[in-house]
Amino acid sequence: MFNVFKKYIIKSFNIKGQLKNMNYIPPLAVSFVWNGTDDKSANIILDVISNQLSRSVDNPFSRGLDVPIFCYRSEGEDTAPLSTPTNKAEKNLIIAFTSINTASSLDWKEYLKNIQNQSDFKLIGISLDTEGLNHASDLNGYNFIRAFEWSDENKSLHVALSVLHEIYRFGYSLPDNEALGQDSSIKIFLSHAKVGKTGIQHAEAIKRYIDKTNLTNFFDASTISPGFDFGKEIEGHIANSTLLAILTDTYTSRFWCQKEIIHAKSLDRPIVILNSLELYEDRSFPELTNAPVVHVHSTPLTDGSILITLIACLVETIRQNYVINNLSCYQRGGLIDKNAQILSRPLEYRKAILNIDKGITKYCYPEPPVYRDESSWHKILGVSASTPLWQEDQLKTLLSMKIGISISEFSTLDNIDYEQNLPSNTLTKLSQELARHLFSRSSTLIYGGDLRPDGFTEFILNEAAALKFQNQELSAVVENHLAWPLHLLDKDRIKEWRSNNFEIIQTVKHQPPEDIEITFPRDKPLQPSTPENNYIWSRCLTEMRNISIDSSHVRICAGGKRSKYKGAMPGVLEEIILSLSKNKPIFLIGGFGGIVHDVCKLLLEASIEEPLTEKWQLEKNENYGELQEYANKFDKRVMYDELVNTISATSVNKLAVASGLRVEEYKQLMTTQFIDEAIYLCLKGLKQIKNKYDHN
Repeated sequence: MFNVFKKYIIKSFNIKGQLKNMNYIPPLAVSFVWNGTDDKSANIILDVISNQLSRSVDNPFSRGLDVPIFCYRSEGEDTAPLSTPTNKAEKNLIIAFTSINTASSLDWKEYLKNIQNQSDFKLIGISLDTEGLNHASDLNGYNFIRAFEWSDENKSLHVALSVLHEIYRFGYSLPDNEALGQDSSIKIFLSHAKVGKTGIQHAEAIKRYIDKTNLTNFFDASTISPGFDFGKEIEGHIANSTLLAILTDTYTSRFWCQKEIIHAKSLDRPIVILNSLELYEDRSFPELTNAPVVHVHSTPLTDGSILITLIACLVETIRQNYVINNLSCYQRGGLIDKNAQILSRPLEYRKAILNIDKGITKYCYPEPPVYRDESSWHKILGVSASTPLWQEDQLKTLLSMKIGISISEFSTLDNIDYEQNLPSNTLTKLSQELARHLFSRSSTLIYGGDLRPDGFTEFILNEAAALKFQNQELSAVVENHLAWPLHLLDKDRIKEWRSNNFEIIQTVKHQPPEDIEITFPRDKPLQPSTPENNYIWSRCLTEMRNISIDSSHVRICAGGKRSKYKGAMPGVLEEIILSLSKNKPIFLIGGFGGIVHDVCKLLLEASIEEPLTEKWQLEKNENYGELQEYANKFDKRVMYDELVNTISATSVNKLAVASGLRVEEYKQLMTTQFIDEAIYLCLKGLKQIKNKYDHN
């Protein structure tokens, strides 16, 4: 995920995120800092750590950890990154990779000293080679994680375990900077059955491995002092531990194993299950739900399996602390009902039943929301459980609304001098989360362009199919607009794919505009190989965008290519200009980069970025000059000065009012780098627009 980072392309606007009338600051943010020359060795470790810290776009329903991640990579061998990590959260952890390439650079030495001297930051160093340790003298004897000491196949796992443990210690365990390192270590309670050899064998192997690290453990009877109550000792240790349940064939039938799980659940302790069933279990224990599961064999554990297990324990512990703190922040800001009990995992039967007598019937758990079938029992008990962005009564709140989506990835190679902070999959995650919440409120998504049967497309169609199954009276939930001749390309394969999704997707095939004279068969694809053909393509794309925007109620824009496009101008830029000319409500999410960032900067700072100039476009797009000259014959040349004037003449106040948001909220939308905040603001505005339509 980090291999594509080549240039600094996203500007941080120095406006902190907000929710309602409060300052929203995440409880934790992690920034990676490294020298581009070290990409090969750093990226292996970066990928492992980042995959643990954030939900995968390949599994968007995951309930894993999703900490905000920011990235700072230097371009030159002897120069530090162009920008320095900023205060993004309550606790800001900076993970710096050091090497001979950083230790030999005065610029890098000053860069790291500057980070360490900031009280808002905690620096964690990973030395890729022995020379990287030379920074210690400049950093007051700071102790580094020594990645070079691990040369086996599990090197990245060793480093990930060390880094995650430091994130836990400095993010959630240390009460102050004076605490000793060992005192802040995670405590892992090894829960296992003593019947059968597998549970004991695995527990002993994990204990031996832990004893070689700076983690701590509780190993049942062997660590209970003589004369102390067995039950009280277990309960006392579970109260401040992460419970690792070693699930074997006899585990769930053991009284003490069940008691340990129930007690950990009652205290909302982190739980991880190590599934090591040899044959089968005759009954699954109901309390072993909503917990991550690691699968291993009943054979002796390898170091790799133990590392993966311990990493899972750390990730779940960090996740639980993170989401509780984050939801508490939302609740203080009024986004969550003040009477709702905050949960680190979806609501379970036992907790709901036990709390009814206490008068607790409202709950809030982290994103994403569970499907309606899974939560159908809530109504039977008279309880409700929501996420920060979803309540159980919102299924039809955006019914009949058609929402245009103008979100696309952009190249990182445009050589634009912006600060590059965000991982490369951020826009995909934004698109997935946005589509999920819009579908769950019964809106129709309008998408212009070819929806291919993979990636993000596959995700949104699966979501649409699930919604359609729950609510059969809905019409198609995806409206796909295709310009001519795009709908002729790869015609047979796309036709087959669309036939399998005909109930959830409506395809609108557009013809060329009337001002285009077509002298060749319209049922044959036209290749953009000449100035004339390029012009026809550009006019057809403009026609499609024009009609699709007419058919939508609002448009949501983020990212967007600055170069390498087929139209008259960057596609998302054209959709913004057309939406403005038609007075359509438009949500501009600029903090995630791309051409939308440039438009937001023009609106907020009256600063004209290079991609909004014809000079830059001519330099970056091959044959664009020929297209402009050909279009000029028909008075269709793109006049970038006029585009800039059109955008500049639009006030943020006007955009905010049309979008159902206050001016301050709309500015937040234009600058936030947090996906949840962007979606919250879009949903809030869309609800206001829908209410306005319903009352007119």
